[in-house]
This record gives sequence, C-alpha cells and structure tokens, in this order.
Amino acid sequence: MNEFERAQLLLDSWKQAVDVQMHFNDIEIRIRNMAITVVGALLGAGAFGGATDKVLNPVLLGSVAFVAWLAFYFMDRLWYHRLLMGAVKQGADIEKALRDLLPEVDLTSAISKTSPVKIGSWEMHSKQKMDIFYGGIAVGIVVATIIVALGGTASESDADELVVGTDASVTEHSDESAITREAELYDASPSEMAEDSSTSSLPDNAPTEMISAPETLPTIDTTDTVDSDEPAKSALPEGDKKG
Repeated sequence: MNEFERAQLLLDSWKQAVDVQMHFNDIEIRIRNMAITVVGALLGAGAFGGATDKVLNPVLLGSVAFVAWLAFYFMDRLWYHRLLMGAVKQGADIEKALRDLLPEVDLTSAISKTSPVKIGSWEMHSKQKMDIFYGGIAVGIVVATIIVALGGTASESDADELVVGTDASVTEHSDESAITREAELYDASPSEMAEDSSTSSLPDNAPTEMISAPETLPTIDTTDTVDSDEPAKSALPEGDKKG
C-alpha cells in the first residue's frame, strides 16, 4: 500500500468519524430540547393548578419534573456524550496520523482546543458545562416547586380567615337583629336594649306583670265548708220536689 492509498483510507475513516460526531451531537441537542419542553410543560401545569385550585397538584408535578430532568441528564451526560467523546477521540487519532500527509485535516483537534472556557485558572470543558446547565435548572425546579407550594398554603390560610371573618359578621348581624326585635317588643330603642342586655336587665317601661310574681299566695277559707255529716241540700226548687 503506497502513501496515497493509505492517505485515502485515513481520509475516509476521518470523514466517517466526523459524521458519527455530528450524529451524537445532534442526538444530545434533541435530548436537551425535549427535556426543556417536558419540564416546562410540567411546571406550567403545576403553576396553573396552584393558582386555580384545580386537581393538578403543583408539588407532585414539580417532583415529576425534577425526576424527568434527572433522567434526561443521565441520558445526555452519561450515555450519548460518552459516545460522542469516543468519536472525537477517534477523529483526533486519525488527524494525528494524517498530519504528515494532509496537515490541513485538523477539524477535531481545532474544536477540542477552542471548546474549553477559561475562568481565571479554571478551565471549563464540555462536561462541566453540561453539569452547570442541568444542575442550575434542577435547582430552579426545586425552588419553583417550593414557592408554588408555599403560595398554595398561604392561599388556603387566607381563605380560612375569610370564612371565619364572614361567620363573625353574620353572627354579629344576627345579634343586632335579635336586639332590634326585642326593642320593638318592649317599645325601646336598640341602643337601650344593647345596654340593658349587657347588664342583664330589661327596659324601665317593660311590663312588670310578665315577670313579677305574687308576694303571697291566696289562702283558702275552710269555715264555710259543708260538714260531711249533714245531709246535702237539694239544689232543686220546691216545686220540683213536690212533683
């Protein structure tokens, strides 16, 4: 095999390696797009359920979104990204073999050199970028779920306070109506009835016959009673007796 044939085979292998890199990179982009769509839909449904008191439980949906996000992270970071890194390594090895024959074939090596981001003395590669991307959104999911859950609890407390206040106002209105009816019965003003009810006394012009009891009970005179030994006189007239 001469140098030309060897270079042709290496070039074909390099093209295949680049195609594989593009394939796995495309899969990872689709995974991230799908993850954002699914998690966004779940969080939106949870926020809608928390705001409208529907059957959609925001805490449950937030938990499902968090688990789904972790599943997408596992699929992206620990599955297809490792396959992509394998294809990149193979492409870099082929480019190293072609360096003497075709030095212009250096795409994989150029991307690997320009991809890292330096922050001070720390160099951030694609793995760290993915960890920050998925980790930051995971923290956002947890915080959003907690906020929606606390907001739902506060809404329930406000509703309970509103119900208690409504019951208190209804009770107060009922008491005022009762005092007004009692005032009309005793021909007194409601303010007088309210003051008298606080001191547990009736108005001055209330009829005392309704509440006063006789000082002494009547005695029964037994001197005019008929002796049981005397015969009882007939109540019939004389004419009736003769007849």
